[in-house]
Amino acid sequence: MKNKTKVYKVYYSQWLNWENNFFDGCMVSAMYRSQDKKKCCLGFIGEQSGVSIDVMNGKAMPAHLWRIDGDLFPPELRVDSRYVDEIVGLNDELLKNNETKADRINKLVKKFASKGITVKFINDTEKRLPGF
Repeated sequence: MKNKTKVYKVYYSQWLNWENNFFDGCMVSAMYRSQDKKKCCLGFIGEQSGVSIDVMNGKAMPAHLWRIDGDLFPPELRVDSRYVDEIVGLNDELLKNNETKADRINKLVKKFASKGITVKFINDTEKRLPGF
């Protein structure tokens, strides 16, 4: 029997990223932000792994959760590491020079894939990006 790889889905309409991580004039990035019900890419992975959004609310990364909740994440994301910091940076930092949203999404997908984590970005909004 084939072992099916889990595909984590990030939906544009709920995605907390460099375009919308300011709230009331302050940068507020988190796995889940209850004020506007947005999640960063780690928040989507957490929720799809069984972590409650209430537990992730206001927390920046899986290592900031109690172990019982943090252990639901894929092992590569459970610890505070350079790898997780790079994912958070790619998700939150403003686009550089000629970088496009599609470029940044590709970087995130490749960064996750480098540790065997499959992430798919789903465009569930009116505005369409080529290739996504």
